[in-house]
Amino acid sequence: MIEKLNKNYYVIFFNAETKTTITYNHKQYKFVQTGIKTGYHELVNFYLGKRQQIYPTIIFLDTNFNEIFFLQSYISANDFLEII
Repeated sequence: MIEKLNKNYYVIFFNAETKTTITYNHKQYKFVQTGIKTGYHELVNFYLGKRQQIYPTIIFLDTNFNEIFFLQSYISANDFLEII
């Protein structure tokens, strides 16, 4: 499975609670603190839109960064292989 991912995709793991500012598509996305130990990252909200923040979330994007697949669930390796 790792070989297939590495050969056919750019895989990015993103910690939705990172406090690092990310520049994406010429725009900066930052961590927004909502409490003493809570907050969210603006980049996560950009891709989730009005959907609920549930982990893990898997999003596949095309070469123009448009969403082509969205899943919020744990899945088995075999099920994941069927998707890709």
